[in-house]
Amino acid sequence: EIKKRAENRSTFQLQVPRVYPGAGMSGLGSRARVGAEPSEAWALFHLDSPGDAKDDNAAKDWACKFNNRLSMRRPDYVVDVSGPTASFDAKLIWQPWPEGILGNTADAHDIFAVARGLWCPVKGTNMELRACTSYHNERLHAFVKELNDYASNTVNAIAATLRGHEPEGGHASVALVAASSALIAGEWQAAIGAATDCFAAHSRQLNAGNWPHKTWQQAHMLALGFYIAATLNILSNSLDSANTTKIDTCFQMSDTEFSSIKRAARQPVCTWGDSDSRVVRLGRTALEALNMATLMTEEKEIPSWFGVCILLAEEACVSEMLPRRILDQHSRTYLESNKLPREAIVGACSSNLYQGFVVPNTLPPGSPQIAPARTITRVSDPRLSIADFYSRFVNTNSPVIITGHMTRAKGWSPSQFWRDLSMFLKDNGTKCRLVPVELGRFQALQATGVISLGDLVENFLFSSNLYQHAASVVLQTKSNLLGAEDVIPGGRSGMYIAYMSQHPIFHQIAAFQHMFCIPPFTLGRIQPDIGAVNAWIGTKDTTTALHRDPYQNILAQTAGFKYIRLYSTSQTKMLYAEPALRGTNENTFMRSPVCVENPNPAEFPQFSSASFSETIIGPGDMLFIPYGMWHYVRSLTTSFSINFWWK
Repeated sequence: EIKKRAENRSTFQLQVPRVYPGAGMSGLGSRARVGAEPSEAWALFHLDSPGDAKDDNAAKDWACKFNNRLSMRRPDYVVDVSGPTASFDAKLIWQPWPEGILGNTADAHDIFAVARGLWCPVKGTNMELRACTSYHNERLHAFVKELNDYASNTVNAIAATLRGHEPEGGHASVALVAASSALIAGEWQAAIGAATDCFAAHSRQLNAGNWPHKTWQQAHMLALGFYIAATLNILSNSLDSANTTKIDTCFQMSDTEFSSIKRAARQPVCTWGDSDSRVVRLGRTALEALNMATLMTEEKEIPSWFGVCILLAEEACVSEMLPRRILDQHSRTYLESNKLPREAIVGACSSNLYQGFVVPNTLPPGSPQIAPARTITRVSDPRLSIADFYSRFVNTNSPVIITGHMTRAKGWSPSQFWRDLSMFLKDNGTKCRLVPVELGRFQALQATGVISLGDLVENFLFSSNLYQHAASVVLQTKSNLLGAEDVIPGGRSGMYIAYMSQHPIFHQIAAFQHMFCIPPFTLGRIQPDIGAVNAWIGTKDTTTALHRDPYQNILAQTAGFKYIRLYSTSQTKMLYAEPALRGTNENTFMRSPVCVENPNPAEFPQFSSASFSETIIGPGDMLFIPYGMWHYVRSLTTSFSINFWWK
């Protein structure tokens, strides 16, 4: 009936179908008059007008496309539909992560192909290993058995290949064989020590350049599996913690160095905390294993036991420690020195505590004022073709903010969904997943650790949201400069700053892949070995040091606001760039030690002469940062961002 009315090419009554889960065209919703050309009306469905079909085959293709759009399963989340050319009192019913909204979502993209197999049962896999209903010890036993079987069939061949690579192939091969033998013999401490030797050899090989062969990735995954299996057995047997071998930073770098380079180098990096906590080290090893999985280009490259290995390690970390106790000693010191005035926050917002789960949708008072001469160009998505994007911005190394792209028609969940952080608490399978966390401001007291996603929300993001809701009432002239303290009624101050930065959460929790779309501006170049999709979730005042990446970058802001400065490569000499870590690695990057918004003129006298552009991005903005361009980021509110790297 809609098609018939459209073909009349006149003002018509458009009946919007009320679509239920599993339903197609059955059921019509309320009427709404639309005074627009049919082509505009069909644009609401992200379709061309049927009148544009020039022949029968084109008409059939259009009909198939239309039916496919409306036959997609729609869930039970109701939102109003409105647009510039039409006003509807009908409602479409869908879920925050449908298999398709009106556009294609990221779940079908190649970047997540390996992740789809990582958590799902695979033919031939030990079903006891995959059964979530079995006891932890039963799954641990099945995991170790399958790991040992896999190692028996592969370790010797992998070790033989490693021996042919200089300078560290010989050391890596010896350590790998030793770790495998120790695990088979049930010598857990020896297995941990040998696995650590593997990590060290792999790191030294990276210092000499990229890993020369995929065998190194296979060896690293095996070493991670050996370490996790041995540690889980020690935890399972409840051995005295004094018997555990203390493991120093296996890649010979501090936590600060690690937080500066993690994943940006696109080569696996593994580090440990300074404390003796076995659980902290286990958690970081699990996240390193997850990062390794994101680098694989084919599902067959991932061993069948690898996903369960990660899950068991995460499960052990979350269950062994109370909230926040899985942070390392530096993190606990930071928390103890920054007491949170929870009663003051609650008193200020007691009328609506749910605000704590909602990311603010307005800029806080005193946000940075952007100088007109330094603003970054903004272009609306409908006015920017992919060809224009490459010719005007990519080829000229010019940044641009793309607006109007992150819509339901393009495969993105609405902003109100991204703002609601309670989505991370819906079930244990989500809130108990392990994530990395960094505490404190740049160049202030820094601490790193691991934490459950639910604990991050409830103990950090919740407070950050309440602080702004309270501050927006009483602080109308408050400066929002870096380092300023947030004051809450009652005279108490202080706020935890926590950042889950650069984390592959969409690989880790596959359901979130249905919430967004890979931007077409990446031109299909986002692949596991030459690109990445990362999430950045944190409180107000989180900062990313001034640095440059070896990738083209699109930063999509889904909730909250961020202040960003960009410096072109021509300004590098005035930015006091530190020597590149692993400079012989083709994926390395550089950073500056300067505190951008509060530089020390005595230490960095030329920095004030560097020219820059700046902006504030909010929900729905996508910032393109060209290859190698220096950038600094600070969150003005609680924030949720996604970035897309490609070459």
